Amino acid sequence: MKHARQRFIGCYDTKPLGYGSAEWLFQEDFGFLRKDGKLVISVAGTETDGASIPRFFWRLLGHPLTGVNRYFSASHDSLYNATAVIVDTYKYLGKPEFLFEKWRQLHPSGFVHRADLNRKWADQHMLEVMEFMRVPWWKRRMCYRAVRMFGGKAYK
Repeated sequence: MKHARQRFIGCYDTKPLGYGSAEWLFQEDFGFLRKDGKLVISVAGTETDGASIPRFFWRLLGHPLTGVNRYFSASHDSLYNATAVIVDTYKYLGKPEFLFEKWRQLHPSGFVHRADLNRKWADQHMLEVMEFMRVPWWKRRMCYRAVRMFGGKAYK
């Protein structure tokens, strides 16, 4: 099976739930197409705090919802809180952009059920997005280790 060309689809658009709130709300659907052809969509209307690691790591890694961090942390967060929609683009044999726009009208047989995935898959997804974003290797490793060690409580 050929590999998909990794890329972001949609517009990353969030707003805080309230003044000084740590929770943010996705205003639009936002997706990432993985190498394995799975399109991970963070759905509009869902909340994110962008982090599954303790705040003391933020000093080393940066705030999870700023800069490039927001692209991998919010996507990872939506996988952790079970609000992400995962579409297998190979089952539909369609263009990822079309599937991204029309996922609400698709038959769920092409969706990947969260029960078929696990926490480690979500963490490896974050690592893949970080690699795609050319995040330095030390930061990727530190962030991955932090979510593996401390993210269990956030995983629902």
